[in-house]
Amino acid sequence: MWALLLFTSFGVVYPLSFGFMPILYGLLCTALLYFVAKKRININRHLLYAFIGLIILFFSSSLWAYNAEETISRSIKVSILLLGSLPLIGVLAAAPESSRQIFIKWFPVSLILQASIVSIELYYNFPLYRLFTGVDDIGIPTHILNKHAGTLIMLLPFGLFFSLSNKRFMTVAILSLVTLILLFKTDSQAAQLAVIIGLLAYALCKVMPRLFIPGVFAFAIFILVAMPFMAPVAFDKFAEGIHENGKISRQASSDMRLENYDFISKKIMEKPVTGFGMDATRFMTFETEKKFFPSDTIMHPHNMALQVWIEFGVIGIVTFSGLFVFLYLCIQRSNPHDRCLFVTVFCVAIVFLMVSWSIWASWFVGLLLFLIGLSALSRSRNLAAD
Repeated sequence: MWALLLFTSFGVVYPLSFGFMPILYGLLCTALLYFVAKKRININRHLLYAFIGLIILFFSSSLWAYNAEETISRSIKVSILLLGSLPLIGVLAAAPESSRQIFIKWFPVSLILQASIVSIELYYNFPLYRLFTGVDDIGIPTHILNKHAGTLIMLLPFGLFFSLSNKRFMTVAILSLVTLILLFKTDSQAAQLAVIIGLLAYALCKVMPRLFIPGVFAFAIFILVAMPFMAPVAFDKFAEGIHENGKISRQASSDMRLENYDFISKKIMEKPVTGFGMDATRFMTFETEKKFFPSDTIMHPHNMALQVWIEFGVIGIVTFSGLFVFLYLCIQRSNPHDRCLFVTVFCVAIVFLMVSWSIWASWFVGLLLFLIGLSALSRSRNLAAD
């Protein structure tokens, strides 16, 4: 567990490490258990089948892809991450209670340390970055730490939940304070929004869990299905006003995002059933008015729903809706004490999926899989055997 704490700390400082560290940690732990303790890790069969379903979708999309070679390449990378994360999830699900308690005790302290480091960098003009890189004569944009802030916020629900469950209220207060200090300075509006959504989700789940939990997943599926139909309407009605009058939303590039969503949605309608293949947008040219976004190309949609639509069409929407149902059923099978944590983590992750990075960025996929591993460690026994 001490190695896991070091790994998570390193992940906040260097988020790109999530692109390989979950696989490395899981395989090393599996090997140690097998050769030293003569124990084998149980792989979650349901999760394995879900991942295999996604992998089939990825590779099948190369049959109709805009760029089949790149689609296959991305499919291989993401498939390795999905399957390679299963040992990690199995190891964490089967962790002995003594090791689990060590992690639960010290993980919030680790988050406090990491939030403090990121805050120092933001408030004092990157002293540690300059020290280790030797850069001292140029301005460094604060947005380079957006990944760090996002990673911290996605791990935050676990830190707060662990501390509250063990009645360590001083730890809760300190972790909340350093997080607020970070949020006031970060350029990541997604991180700020995710904290608000996460707090609301946890509160509503505590008040009305039977209504809220299925409602969250039903709403997520609705957004997944309806996004390409809603986005053009939103662009026509709101983009101009945001550009002219919306100071905060303009700082979040909302006018540009709405234009991105508009031209991507129109492209989706050209092949709504199958889409254009995995990771297609980076090779495409779009028809756009260029009112607020100055280019007719974009690396990715910055929106999970539109990315699934344009890459896999209706086939992908059905598949990912099924994935959401699977996650809902996993939460419903868990201990009632744990459910609000898992729903909160889902809501926080959805914010970043809907407004931030490509859903196939290796580090982001690895981080999401690590969140599943932490959920397996957190729950009141035992995901791996289910």
